Amino acid sequence: VSQNAQIWEQKLQEAVRCWHNFRECERIISDWLMKAEQLISEKHIDTKEIVESHKVFFERVNERWIHDLVQTAQDLRNCLPTDQQRTIVNSVERLQSKWKEVLSFAPLHLMRLEFRLDETTFHQYIKDIDKEINIEQQAFNKQENVDAIIARNKEFFVNRGVVLEVEHCIENMKKIAESYSKWQPTDNSL
Repeated sequence: VSQNAQIWEQKLQEAVRCWHNFRECERIISDWLMKAEQLISEKHIDTKEIVESHKVFFERVNERWIHDLVQTAQDLRNCLPTDQQRTIVNSVERLQSKWKEVLSFAPLHLMRLEFRLDETTFHQYIKDIDKEINIEQQAFNKQENVDAIIARNKEFFVNRGVVLEVEHCIENMKKIAESYSKWQPTDNSL
């Protein structure tokens, strides 16, 4: 009887350990997925730093977490009666499915972020260019010194590198849109 009690105690301790390990793996993955979904649904992304933080988050995903979940689930199932194993299997399948979905969506999310950031920068440059052209037009209409207007134009468009920056934005957006269309051929939103 004493020996049987010890065997049952060991089995119980093993089951508790397996449950703890499984729940811990499940928590880590659930927390990561929740954070990933928050980042993906974030609407106001207007700085390079925010885009970089999203990149870092998705690039630092640890594939070992999902492997550990599967392993701890298997260990736990070995401790449970057959009729109680289905909930564990369902939980693992649900998390694996969500994991794959988020990881397949992450590159598209990052491309959209980078595109929108370049697009915002591009629009700001266009506003600045429009403002500068209006100022130069007004100066010309007031018959101000043409050489001074030309010098101002050269300073703004050439020396400050505005044209190069606009071209850089357009080139980046073009590259991102081409890459995006390879992933999502039916989505023309970029």
